[in-house]
Amino acid sequence: MKAADFDKAFDDGESIDASIDWSTLRRPNLESRRLEIELTSRMAEDVDRHARRMGLTPQALIQKWVAEKLS
Repeated sequence: MKAADFDKAFDDGESIDASIDWSTLRRPNLESRRLEIELTSRMAEDVDRHARRMGLTPQALIQKWVAEKLS
């Protein structure tokens, strides 16, 4: 299938499952790597407070902040 035909089928809401080999699908660059940081007690408490206010874990909040800063 040519890319234009694939795009048209997708845009028209047709199923494209038959055109995709789902067994080889991977999300690139999503492997995790542990990174340690040291924060003062005050900074750690502030992170905890912000995370609770936003309904996130401190780790999720820090990941969100880093992603925003890097984008």
